[in-house]
Amino acid sequence: MRAIWTDIRYGLRMLAASPGFTAVAILSLAIGIGANTSTFSLADAMFLRPLTVPRSSEIVRVFSTSAAERFGPLSYPDYVDIRDQAKTVSGLLACKAVPAGFSKDPKSPARPRLALAVSTNFFDVIGMQPALGRAFRSDEGQRPVMIISEQLWRSEFGGDPSAVGRTVSLSKVNFTVIGVAPKKFSGLERFVHEDSYIPLGVESQITPQGRRRIRLKRRLGPSRTIWSRPIRQPIVGAEPWR
Repeated sequence: MRAIWTDIRYGLRMLAASPGFTAVAILSLAIGIGANTSTFSLADAMFLRPLTVPRSSEIVRVFSTSAAERFGPLSYPDYVDIRDQAKTVSGLLACKAVPAGFSKDPKSPARPRLALAVSTNFFDVIGMQPALGRAFRSDEGQRPVMIISEQLWRSEFGGDPSAVGRTVSLSKVNFTVIGVAPKKFSGLERFVHEDSYIPLGVESQITPQGRRRIRLKRRLGPSRTIWSRPIRQPIVGAEPWR
């Protein structure tokens, strides 16, 4: 230990004798450590940290590919066919993000919020249920009902349980709040978190016809293949879905 302490003191004296070199060395170390820390933090958030859902490692994203389109979306009719016929997955859901103006009552000014239009089996497939109220029923695919996030519930309603059952407005369309999502649930994306969940069937009511992105025309055929990949891994590592 005495020899180590002697070496440390000698090194400190040498650094003090060359302040310019010392400053450059410390700055280089700081930049290198900071860059490596930032890279690992980004990789951890995007690929390593699990989603806030049960059995998150088993979740995959399904898409189609063809000679003309390597990574393409599915149409809603195709989703229904795969959902009803798939034997290798326990459940299949459909969803898409929908920017909209949210008002906690029809007379309040609207604020920009992100809604997620989902199939009615959304919460059943991910294995979670609302903390308050209930999930969507299978017959509510065309009804203006909504489940709000825990964060929106606290920011707009102050955590009041009576928020369930209230009428809110989404892009000037009245919705009935039927539930509040669990606190620990932050969605299926790491950096984008939705504020509410609505049935896919009512998406057309809050989105202009020209901007609709839910495809109603079938896309699958002999030239297309269904693929899947782990939702937290890069697309380049995809394998065919059998």
